[in-house]
Amino acid sequence: MRSVRLVSNLWLAMSSATRGTTRGTTSPAIRSTNPPQRLPSVFSAAASATELGAARGSGAVGGDSSGPDDGDRAMRELAGYHPIVIEGMGYYDPRDPAVVAGNICENLGAHFASRGGQSDGPYLVVVQGDPLTERGISAITPRVAECLGLKRGLVCLDEDIDPTHSQNADRENVVLEVSYSRLAGILSRLPYEGGGEGSSEKSVLRAMEESIDALVRQKNLEREAIGKPPMKEYFKQYALLQEVTKASLHRLCGGRLTIAHTSADINPYSVTSFYRVGLDLGLYHEDANMVAYRNLSEDHKSQEVLDFDAIDTR
Repeated sequence: MRSVRLVSNLWLAMSSATRGTTRGTTSPAIRSTNPPQRLPSVFSAAASATELGAARGSGAVGGDSSGPDDGDRAMRELAGYHPIVIEGMGYYDPRDPAVVAGNICENLGAHFASRGGQSDGPYLVVVQGDPLTERGISAITPRVAECLGLKRGLVCLDEDIDPTHSQNADRENVVLEVSYSRLAGILSRLPYEGGGEGSSEKSVLRAMEESIDALVRQKNLEREAIGKPPMKEYFKQYALLQEVTKASLHRLCGGRLTIAHTSADINPYSVTSFYRVGLDLGLYHEDANMVAYRNLSEDHKSQEVLDFDAIDTR
């Protein structure tokens, strides 16, 4: 009943917004006996996102593999959206992804309702190339998109960085695709002005990379103290993918960006934990851009007690 009341209130608050919905298709690999309730879209111009995908037929549009002109067009189209980025644990997340997705839908609904029903869409759920698994982030994001009646955008690492990342990415319901290098290019041309005297001589991308390197060193010292091995080398690149995606979208889309976590507690040795880099550099903002995760299901309260030492053996 909580979902019904929340959506009803949002529906009234945004009566002037477009009330289009989309019926996303769900691949057999993510079907669940307990899927999230599919809610009427409360996001303005959600129908526009549906029409965008329909106009281009099946498959994603954009990606650099189709040539530079397609990549440029994808970037221009992406700039017209309000991106919703969802980040959290991967395959080792032990919770039911349908329950988590339902909570995120309500968390997002409450967030947008708190803004007085003002819409600045169309909205697009942006994912970062995670291969489809039964649990974790890649099982959660398609459910959130379906629940909210939204399409998805995809950011993948370039082949010269990781040749398998794009190959293994889940493209279900994806209408727009851009490469990491195109988003990183935005930050490489932007001077960093938040570090005091002389900081403008370095780019935002360089400042971000230095911050991630420093945080990796700090986390490895912590892990050494508790008898754990250093973080694997790929953590830096995927932390860069995560933070470049959000910071560049914030810039490209004129400050329109919403970030939702999939858990209240963040694994301190996960890629997600590097979200502090973007916040500390002032590249996006906690109050304006971030939506805290809250579990709203009393029946699944025990699932939210996460023992990261036990579930993440890396």
